[in-house]
Amino acid sequence: MKILIVDDEVEICSSLCTMLQFRGFEVDTANNGEGAIEKLKETKFDLVMSDINMPNMDGVALLKHVVEFHPKLPMILMTGYAEYQEDHLLKIGAKKVLQKPFNTKTLLDVLTQYKPE
Repeated sequence: MKILIVDDEVEICSSLCTMLQFRGFEVDTANNGEGAIEKLKETKFDLVMSDINMPNMDGVALLKHVVEFHPKLPMILMTGYAEYQEDHLLKIGAKKVLQKPFNTKTLLDVLTQYKPE
């Protein structure tokens, strides 16, 4: 399974990347929404995980782009803020919203649902 992780916090990208690669996932990262769009043009991913709060292009704008241009690509949003309404994010196309911090088991359980067959 090939996953694109998008987060402006380099440490979060790095730790998620390491943890997922250790468990057999193929992972690439982008530090903002614009970088993620460029990677989506170049590479086929099975899933995108993105932080919501990022400068310039946030995760919600990235989600709208993914829904429009890659409608079959599942996207999971991550946030450390409670102000985002999960119901709204799910209605516009997110498959799941994970509240930071989340544990490894929770993440792996979610990713298992989207593994290609």
